Amino acid sequence: MVTVGSGRPVNPLLGVDANRTHAHPPAARPEGLARNSLRTPGTVNVDARLTKYVAVGRRGKLDLVVDVFNLLNRTNVIAVNSYLPRVAARDRSRPILFAPRREVQLSIDFEF
Repeated sequence: MVTVGSGRPVNPLLGVDANRTHAHPPAARPEGLARNSLRTPGTVNVDARLTKYVAVGRRGKLDLVVDVFNLLNRTNVIAVNSYLPRVAARDRSRPILFAPRREVQLSIDFEF
C-alpha cells in the first residue's frame, strides 16, 4: 500500500502572551503571519505484505506472513516547531516529531 500526503497546516505562535489574554498556552501569532501559514513537509509511506500458505495434512493450513511498514525507510515529519521568536532563523519550522522508522513484523498462524 502506498500513501502520499501533502503537508499539514501549522499555526505559528509567539510563545508569549502578547495580547494579554491570559490564555494558556499563549496563542498570540507573530505580526504579519496568518493562522495556519506554516506547513509540515509532505509524507510518503510504502507498506508491503508477503504471505505464504502451506498445507498441513488434509485440513490444516500454516500461514507465514511478513509485514514491512515504511518499506523505503523515509523520514516523515509529523510536527514542526511553531514557536518562531524563540528559535534561530535557521531553525524555524524545524521538525520535532517523526513517524516511525521501518518496522518488520513476522507472524505464523495455524488453522485447522
